[in-house]
Order: sequence, then C-alpha cells, then structure tokens
Amino acid sequence: MAICQSCNKFASYDESHEPELDSMEEPDIESEQIIGNIRVCLASECCGDEMKEYNFEVEHDIASEVAAFRKEHKLSDDIPIEGELSLETEMTSRQETKDRNGKPIKNARYMKTFYGFSASGTMTLCAEKGKKQVETEIEIAFDDDVQASCFEELY
Repeated sequence: MAICQSCNKFASYDESHEPELDSMEEPDIESEQIIGNIRVCLASECCGDEMKEYNFEVEHDIASEVAAFRKEHKLSDDIPIEGELSLETEMTSRQETKDRNGKPIKNARYMKTFYGFSASGTMTLCAEKGKKQVETEIEIAFDDDVQASCFEELY
C-alpha cells in the first residue's frame, strides 16, 4: 500500500493492468533465445494512476524447440530458420503464506506479496527444405515474479 499522488490517500493496488511487452516480437534463432522486456506496473485502485513499476528482462531458452524442429524435418545446421512469436501476457500475484521453516504465517502483516507476469503463446518456426517450405507451431509459456518491495516508485 502506498500514497496515491492524485488524491493523497493510502490506496491499495489495482492489479487489472496488463503487462506491457517491449521489444519482444521475433525469437532470436541464432542465439536460440527469446529476449525482451516486460513492464509490470501497479496502479492505485482509487484513481488508476501508476504508482510502482518493475521491468523484467526476459531470456527464455528455445534451444530444445529449435533442435526438435531441425530433427523432425531433417534440416542441416546451415539451413536458416525464421521464427515468429505471438504472446499474450497477464499480471499475476501471490502471497507467501508459509515461513522459511514451512510453518504457516498467521498475521497478514508478515506475509510477502509477489507481483509478476505470465506469458503464453505460439512460436512459428519455418525453413526452406529444397523447394518446399516446412513450418511448425510450438506452444511456449514462461512466467516470473518479484517481491512487491522490489518495485520502483514512480513519483
């Protein structure tokens, strides 16, 4: 809970804002990774103003998917592969209800809150094999979260 800059009240966080994808359009087939940034912001519930943000630097490994695509279509390593990514993201939150010893935390004051994102979608890999175009769609999913205290204040 933080102070809203518009109405100067203690406001709870509105978790309905969708995470923003930055520079995450095409998978990098050369390095066999999906690289990009995802920005998650926490807005005030009363006015909707952004209060805190966190930028996740995403590096998701797709080496096994690329290798499986090459093996399935019997492609050599010198044949270039192109990739296209279609992702949908949603904001996630959770509370840590057990302490480090596994005992339940009874007072909400001592529970840690984590905010993050969950991304899922399809990655389309295509290549030319002789005069024929081969293509495969692969389902991918990844997520991440951080403790609420790690978010940066925006005022």
